[in-house]
Amino acid sequence: MLRGMTAFGRAQRGDFAIELHSVNKRHLEIKIKAPPFFRPYEGQLRNSVAAHVTRGQVSVLLRTVHPTVSLNHSLLKRCKTLADELEQELALPRQFCFELALRELQEELFEVSEVPIELEPLLEEAFQPFMAMKKTEGEAIALFITDCLTAIRKEFEGIKPLTGHSVERYRQKLLERLNLDDERVVKEVALLAEKLDVSEEINRFEHHLANFQKKIGAKEFISGKSLDFLLQELGREINTLVTKSNDAEMASKGVVIKGELEKIREQVQNIE
Repeated sequence: MLRGMTAFGRAQRGDFAIELHSVNKRHLEIKIKAPPFFRPYEGQLRNSVAAHVTRGQVSVLLRTVHPTVSLNHSLLKRCKTLADELEQELALPRQFCFELALRELQEELFEVSEVPIELEPLLEEAFQPFMAMKKTEGEAIALFITDCLTAIRKEFEGIKPLTGHSVERYRQKLLERLNLDDERVVKEVALLAEKLDVSEEINRFEHHLANFQKKIGAKEFISGKSLDFLLQELGREINTLVTKSNDAEMASKGVVIKGELEKIREQVQNIE
């Protein structure tokens, strides 16, 4: 099963809401934006995201919808005192001084013990639409890749019968253009046949292609990194095959295959 990296999920329970946003990124990066009094929950948030997602940039927004968090009144008085001191010493506008004082003490202004939130149920509720969106994107990508694999298979089946053409053409040229006896021709052709033998490349390409197709249709989660590795191997084999064959028709089909592999590579960058 493939999962995309673009997703959104939201959940709200009582006075608290959480939003999850995910976009493409090579590795897992978790960004959390929340009021200071939610800081004790940051570790729990990161662990929960990491349990659901393997890569991508995931932004977590945790906020109060209708704040009911109790204020620390003693600290609020300290904030007022600090604002008074700033106003007298710096001769700055009263509102600006109060904002500076509030910013200085904001992390202490709210009593964490007064935050009545059950974070795990809220997270799980947000993850439901979030993961569903990733799955939907993954299914669409899998369909696109399947079409590309079909095109690759068609071109590759056309390449296989051509693998002996280069050797046979070389043998004919030797017989037609050069005054060589049959024994020398046989030796020359044997040496060239060894150099142009692409049976290993064909076998490896077929193996990687079948493995890639299997992963695309798998029910369990398949990472984009594993697919990217297989794409590199497929590209390496088709490049070697075309280079060794020195055949125009095979080269033409190889170009088509490499074009389809590039299309797949672009889509794999969107897979988690």
